[in-house]
Amino acid sequence: MLQKADQVPAVVAEFIGLELDDAAMARVIEYCSRDYMSSHPHQFDDHVLRQKRESVWQLPPDGTASKAIRFSAKLSLSPALRARLDEVWADTVQKRLGFESYAAFRRSLPNSLGVTRVD
Repeated sequence: MLQKADQVPAVVAEFIGLELDDAAMARVIEYCSRDYMSSHPHQFDDHVLRQKRESVWQLPPDGTASKAIRFSAKLSLSPALRARLDEVWADTVQKRLGFESYAAFRRSLPNSLGVTRVD
């Protein structure tokens, strides 16, 4: 979705049957952008939940949990963990749905944005 992030809102709107004029769609695209979220991090963090949780759990009010970050880090899994995930996939998803891998599952899904899917 990040490859064509500006097109995702139109796909979602179509999926849920929501009609937006050009001005409204432009606002949605702007508000969904990483630049906007990074510039307004307090609107996208979990501060309300954190404030409630901290008082109930008596935690110090100094944590941060923003999801609006300017960089992307790729998750790295150990070979042992990858092997275990492959076993679980084979025992559950592959047995029930027939997909040999997550990549095979993704390839079966509609790709209305025409993005390049990386396995």
